[in-house]
Parts: sequence; C-alpha cells; structure tokens
Amino acid sequence: MNLLHRAVRAAMMILMVAMVASVILQVALRYLTYQPIAWTEELSRYVFVWLALLGAGEAARQAAHFSVDLLPSRLSGAKGRIIRAALLLVETGLYLVVAWSGLQLLPIVSTQHSVTLGVPLSVVYLAIPAGFGLMAFNTFCRSMKQLVVKEASAP
Repeated sequence: MNLLHRAVRAAMMILMVAMVASVILQVALRYLTYQPIAWTEELSRYVFVWLALLGAGEAARQAAHFSVDLLPSRLSGAKGRIIRAALLLVETGLYLVVAWSGLQLLPIVSTQHSVTLGVPLSVVYLAIPAGFGLMAFNTFCRSMKQLVVKEASAP
C-alpha cells in the first residue's frame, strides 16, 4: 500500500509540473508572439482531469473529503467503529459503481481522438475508473482500520 501511495504521489507531482509548464508556455507564447500553441490548452485540461481524480483518491486515503459525521462521531466503542466501518463500506460501493461505469465508457470513446493532441479519448476517460478505483481502495482500507481493535496490553 505504501508503494501505491508513493507511485500516486509521484504521478501527481509529474502531472502538476506538466500542467504548470503547459500553462506557462501558453501564456508566454500568447504575449510574446501573439500566436499561442493550441495543444497546450488541451494538454493542461486533460492533465488537470487526471490530477483532480488522483487527488481525490489521495484525499480519500487521508479522510479529507467532506462528510457529515454527527451521529457516527458521537458513538464510541465497538458500536461506533462498526457503524463507521459500515458507512465507509457503503461509500466504497458507491465509488466502485462510478469506477465500473467509467470502465464501461472506455470502449465507447476509444475510437474518438482529441482535436489537437490526437490521443485517444479513452486515455482521458481512464482517469474516471483510476481515480474512483483509488478512492474505493483507500476508503475500503479505512473501513478495515475501523474494525481493528487495539487493546491496551496489561503489564
């Protein structure tokens, strides 16, 4: 799991550098030569999609998504842990539904290509199952941690 986390973080850093470089190139050429390059806007848009969905997966790992936990936070002990784990499992299921739907979309868009870059749109749409699959995995891991009881060891 630590290897997956490191790989996702490294990919996000590379994507962020690519997006910033693309935008800087676009702006610089627009003001210096008055002729911007068309593919930089499309590249930054597609990289942003990947970055946002991978970032959402990382946010799920850190429990950084918005949530209303009025009832589960008030419950303590085994009941509270079980209810929190059950809610996280429902959340995992919802992420899996979206990831599956994204996988179903890939064959449909595989024959289409982006206008300026010419890459298959399935590369862009692959961000949906990748990001939501990562969210599902990280949320499932958090639900399992809720069920692990750390007993204080007696001396």
